[in-house]
Amino acid sequence: PELASVRSKELADELGYFTENTEVQVLQDSKSIEVRNVGIDKGMAAKLLLSEKTFDFVLAVGDDLADEELFKVLPEKSYSIKVGLSKSYAKFNLKNHRDVIQLLTDLTKTVNVP
Repeated sequence: PELASVRSKELADELGYFTENTEVQVLQDSKSIEVRNVGIDKGMAAKLLLSEKTFDFVLAVGDDLADEELFKVLPEKSYSIKVGLSKSYAKFNLKNHRDVIQLLTDLTKTVNVP
């Protein structure tokens, strides 16, 4: 884990160097490195998708900083879940990925599809 953390930081630094004069940004979180166009995030993508179609059920689950932009823009009647117990824009928290799997399993048992 320590070596992975060092290598991850090195990779993020190198990506930052190669993209510093471009419209691309490099974001490093505790478990990921995200490379994206400046100004584009999960929240923007969700807004676009939600403006084009009506959904009966919206569930967003995430565990890192990039997911917070998504949680912020979701409609009031949607369900948002932060994996982990840190502060979040999500409405709910689950402790870990095993809890997410259990929730999804339980949901599939209660849904009646015609």
